[in-house]
Amino acid sequence: KNNNPTGTPTVDAGDTLQFRITVSHTANSLATAHDIILTDTLPTAGTGFVSVDAATTCVGVGSSFTSPTITFTVPSLTLAASSCDIVYSVTVWNDVQPSSTYTNTVTGTYSTQPGTPADDRTKDIGTDNAQFNTPDPTIVKTTHDTSHTGTGADFGTDQSLTIGEEATWRLTVTIPEGTTNNVRVSDTLPSTGVSFEYLSSQIVSVGTGMTLGSGGVGTAGTESSGVVSWSLGTVTNPPGGGETIVCEIVARVDDVAANVGQVT
Repeated sequence: KNNNPTGTPTVDAGDTLQFRITVSHTANSLATAHDIILTDTLPTAGTGFVSVDAATTCVGVGSSFTSPTITFTVPSLTLAASSCDIVYSVTVWNDVQPSSTYTNTVTGTYSTQPGTPADDRTKDIGTDNAQFNTPDPTIVKTTHDTSHTGTGADFGTDQSLTIGEEATWRLTVTIPEGTTNNVRVSDTLPSTGVSFEYLSSQIVSVGTGMTLGSGGVGTAGTESSGVVSWSLGTVTNPPGGGETIVCEIVARVDDVAANVGQVT
């Protein structure tokens, strides 16, 4: 069993994955395999069966799905045929977690005789699996603005600020589509060379369709010893929605001895 195409893809909620199961005779096979049953167990969170696809080469494939298990049936595989493929699609559900690897496993059996004669024997085909990954959340910090028109948003270093000047930073957090638990966004105010006094913070925007377990647009962060943070709880980002949360922090350059000579 493998992904189609092969490899371990990185996907998020709403994406469609295609898998390929290849059933084949071993070199020691002497007769047709009958009543082949393949049981594919999907991750308990993450995926749902969509369809058997046109690229399937096994003849007479049947399928049924009772989450999390897909059951495929193949009437027979002759020695002459040697092997055949079942190609099928699954959709990635909204309960997938970021930064995770999901595995689905297929097992199979076959019968030595068609039907249920007394001398029929059921034998194992074996086990195989395929995996997919989900992406990591990311965060990007940028300088949004300063209170001094001569400095501008691209001042480059904190040492370019004057005492009493206010700087506004924005944190853009990208949450993959799916469900992310215990989300906490935090930022440490600059302290090397220049010290800052925390003034305010807020959530500026939340992606369309995204829901936060706690907080929303306008929610202030909590500041402690120069660290500003938001505890957002479980964040749900449905397929096709916005993927970013933007937080803003405003701080002022302290009028303290340590900053004298460090700023101009």
